[in-house]
Amino acid sequence: MKFKWGIVVVFCSLFFTSLVAYVPAAFVWKYLPKGPDLSVSGMQGSVWSGSVQKVMWKQYDIGQVYWSFQPTRLFSGQLGVSVRFGQNSPLRLQGRGVIGWQWSGAFAENMLVSIPTESVLQLVNMPLPLTTTGQLDLVVREYTYQAPYCQSLQGTLAWANAKVESPLGNLSLGPMTADLGCNQGEIDAQLKQRSSDVSGEWQAGLLSQHRYHVSGWFKPGANFSPKLNQQLQWLDQPDSKGRYSVNLKGRW
Repeated sequence: MKFKWGIVVVFCSLFFTSLVAYVPAAFVWKYLPKGPDLSVSGMQGSVWSGSVQKVMWKQYDIGQVYWSFQPTRLFSGQLGVSVRFGQNSPLRLQGRGVIGWQWSGAFAENMLVSIPTESVLQLVNMPLPLTTTGQLDLVVREYTYQAPYCQSLQGTLAWANAKVESPLGNLSLGPMTADLGCNQGEIDAQLKQRSSDVSGEWQAGLLSQHRYHVSGWFKPGANFSPKLNQQLQWLDQPDSKGRYSVNLKGRW
């Protein structure tokens, strides 16, 4: 008897999900809660499969977004959608992966997001006259949301061909990769970096109430910029291995 009732429940779930999935996406969008800084245009298709020609967040053009519903995830109690985004974005943003919802909250799997570092500087609006080269690649193998930021997170953030240019000198940082994780709802990152210009190890975190912290050390290398080397006099003395300590806290 329990087996028969199980079949009925699965059948009804699939039936009603199919009805909802084929509703036009534009109709559903009208009734969804939206942030004040988010707008879309050119929405086509259904909840099951569709696209948006342009997504704007504040003044930034995210580009086109495509989605496709994954019905097999219903058997594991998940609502999952495969997405691609970033096409035709002036930021040269590209991304793809799976996002969805399960009983424990929103989740993401196998996400890959790529963006040039100069586009990132536009987003964060750095007050310093810096220019950068290279590409940032964010890989999120597994993510589950929990306030303030996460319940679980496994991912990496890589900066290929990392270079920074400033009036005080240029730095070639080499390849940089940070391991991302979750610690009691807060995001933390562990990074190691080596080049002939500079080397270092860093720990960073996004904390509750829009706080952050960055700590670690760096050591100038043989090709460290002479102008930048002059600025080191304003820091505390290095340790016996020539490493300068850094400890920053603030709000974002």
